[in-house]
Amino acid sequence: NIYAFERRGANVFPVHIYYNKPQEHDNETISNLHLKQFDYLVFTSESIVKAFQKNLNNHSLKVKKEKIISIGPKTSKALEELGYKVDGLANPYSSNGIIKAIKNLEEHAKT
Repeated sequence: NIYAFERRGANVFPVHIYYNKPQEHDNETISNLHLKQFDYLVFTSESIVKAFQKNLNNHSLKVKKEKIISIGPKTSKALEELGYKVDGLANPYSSNGIIKAIKNLEEHAKT
């Protein structure tokens, strides 16, 4: 839930890439997103991973240096099969687990 992140002070910029079927975005939308600087990319399903990668491939783009958060083992496996390093795994496999994973990465970054 986006509001859980916002209540904790995160600046959330939702990008809808999946509505029961993958969404393909136009060049302008993808280019504008790629110009932004994100700290994290959060993936909540295998199908979202596939849709995300398809959008990147369609526009000849790659993930920059964002940290990747996965909601669970199947999502992590889909990411790793595409060559991504999963930096954080939600525990529990929920929005609260995602928040915990991000907090954990932030705490380790300070040391």
